[in-house]
Amino acid sequence: MGRKLSNLDINNSNVTESVTSAISIPQVPSSSIWTKFDEQVSSVLGENNSTVGSIIEIDKYLSENLLNRQEDPLKWYSDRQNLYPRLYEMVLRRQCVPETSVPSERVFSKAGLVLNAKRTRLTTDKVETILFIQSNL
Repeated sequence: MGRKLSNLDINNSNVTESVTSAISIPQVPSSSIWTKFDEQVSSVLGENNSTVGSIIEIDKYLSENLLNRQEDPLKWYSDRQNLYPRLYEMVLRRQCVPETSVPSERVFSKAGLVLNAKRTRLTTDKVETILFIQSNL
């Protein structure tokens, strides 16, 4: 999941704000010995390092309380889209409900084509792998 989140292209200033707010860097005078260190930490936490941003975002998400059954998860994500921009993008891509049973019927149809009289010795694992590959091409 972390790799998928870090691959999302988010061009949003809120990402930087949420990442830097998760790990606060104290502001010290520029003549301090820590100036160079703070610059290096800021560059690691910046927009260019999406892996760190994804990890911080997942940690914050996992520390959230569980959602009640009566609440709408899509509304919950919509309300927190600035807090979890990468997760929000993933939810928009993955949390769609098919309106018909056509996708499952297609899988059954492909399974009927894979399992025929000439292919009776295929194991269930091989059939599952073949159907997975055919369904995701």
